[in-house]
Amino acid sequence: MTNAIRLEELNDNQREAVTSDGHCLVSACPGSGKTRVLITRARRLLDQDPKHRVAAVTFTQASAIEMTQRMSAEGLPPRELQRFQAGTFHSLALSQATQARKAKASQILATGEWISILRNAIDQAVRDGMDPELADYEEISLQVQERQVQEKEPGEATLEKAPYDYIYNLFRQYKAKSKKLDFADILRFAVNGMADGSIPPLPCTHMLVDEAQDMDPLQYAWIKAHSRPGASGGAYITLVGDDDQSIYGWRYAQGYGGMMRFMTDHSAGHVILPVNYRCAPEILTPSERLIRHNANRVEKPIRAAQPPGGTITFERVGDPEAEADAIENRWHQLGEDETIAYIGRSNRALDALEGELMERDVPYYRAGGGNFLDDPDVAAVHRALTVVNQIAEGRGDPLPHLRQILIWAGFPYRVANDAIQGGGSDVLAIVDALPDIQWDPGHEMQRQFAIKLSRNMPAWVKQAGIGNADRIVAFVARIFSGFAHDKNQGPKQMGRLARAIRTMMKKESPKQDMKIGKCLRNLERNLKKRPEEQARITLLTAHASKGQEFDHVWVTRAEQGQFPTEKATDFDEERRLMYVAMTRAKKTLTLTSRTGKTPSIFLMEAGLTDG
Repeated sequence: MTNAIRLEELNDNQREAVTSDGHCLVSACPGSGKTRVLITRARRLLDQDPKHRVAAVTFTQASAIEMTQRMSAEGLPPRELQRFQAGTFHSLALSQATQARKAKASQILATGEWISILRNAIDQAVRDGMDPELADYEEISLQVQERQVQEKEPGEATLEKAPYDYIYNLFRQYKAKSKKLDFADILRFAVNGMADGSIPPLPCTHMLVDEAQDMDPLQYAWIKAHSRPGASGGAYITLVGDDDQSIYGWRYAQGYGGMMRFMTDHSAGHVILPVNYRCAPEILTPSERLIRHNANRVEKPIRAAQPPGGTITFERVGDPEAEADAIENRWHQLGEDETIAYIGRSNRALDALEGELMERDVPYYRAGGGNFLDDPDVAAVHRALTVVNQIAEGRGDPLPHLRQILIWAGFPYRVANDAIQGGGSDVLAIVDALPDIQWDPGHEMQRQFAIKLSRNMPAWVKQAGIGNADRIVAFVARIFSGFAHDKNQGPKQMGRLARAIRTMMKKESPKQDMKIGKCLRNLERNLKKRPEEQARITLLTAHASKGQEFDHVWVTRAEQGQFPTEKATDFDEERRLMYVAMTRAKKTLTLTSRTGKTPSIFLMEAGLTDG
């Protein structure tokens, strides 16, 4: 029997997780085969009783699709597959609401619509008497999102006593007037509807939830609403997750506390998956030593299934060039199908290496949405080149780019806006008039920037009309480097951009000069490229690395103020984030800090430095 053969392939802990009855929490260490356990448990439940129906709940559509594909690969007959469904919290809740005729998919707010409605609510609050100085969109957005994911929404509130609750209620009213919903509304509809009987639960006898440590309170309420109360109705719930990999507290993930709450609420059994099939023991042992410094966690006797033979090192590096040298050397030595990851605490930590790899024409892929052009100083040069190109080609709108360049150079928003609005549509005339701005004392840097921009912009535009992209990029980078925000890395980053463009030009047009427009389009296309077979180097943040694995991993800027970040409010979560980054490595792990910087306390806790 196929199912029995599969059970024999599992270790004792995995087998217990697959065969346990009732509600169950599965605490799975990194690389423990939790997806395999989920699929095998789903298969066993379907085989066990023709009345069983299984729903698998994930956080991403990609994970839901993978689960469906893996269940199909099990060779189940179509009739049995019809008793299995996989989806995200939001897609499954939306299916409930639409089938009950409580909502339509067309009502879901797009991101831009959500922002617009919240801004309207903030504007109304100001008209109602809120101090305009407190109308900070970013802070209010965070406050609104926090209230959205709670099990209960705020009641009536006054602007004086509870301004954020007041704005939240205004936000709800504006959504209702527009007949629009966001995904939190859909989840709440489903939870409230299941409570009053107006929306039926999903037609399942068993629900399997992946990455359960990431559930927020509202998602947990939705899961709980499906659970079996006593002996009749509802579904048996299996949560699979790792509290040690709970890294989304800023999105109100409940982590360890939520997993323990589930056990208490449901008198659930508890199975631990302690065997790591990914990391060499030389990597896993320091990683476990690190995470043991967190007090509130599930104690797991983590051990490696791989034989000894890995390496873990800490290195001080003088600059990004040295890291790029090491990674490029490793790239040339890669065996067949081997991979490299370069992990940073933030996207900013990845920018310098990306510039180096671009310049060296080393194929790479940057995951997670950020890229080299997000660096503020590089972005300023890129915007200037865009302005020059749009003027030369006579198409596009360069004024928004010019406004952002002036703001980058330290122009107050009002001054930058007045300069642009007062000059009509002639960009060169606007630039030419910048030195005439009457500055208050203390703005000598801005006056110098205005003079340099007005003197050089006409020549850049003229050169752009005949080609000479290489020369233009070098000139712009040289002028802007004197005004970089990051006085150390900014000029270097700008230089990397110029050299990367030069490398790209030589590769794509070796016998003729490339115009700046084509050059920019090629650069942007290359930065947006999808993974390619030859691009076995991946750049990604520690958050984006979760759920992935690589043969060789570099964790950059493992130093105080960077990892953990100086803005950290949850030190335990920062430690969990480092643990996630370290446990991505299969064979080698290199942690680095810059010369002169204090190594991260996490390195001492892991036993890699003396402190």
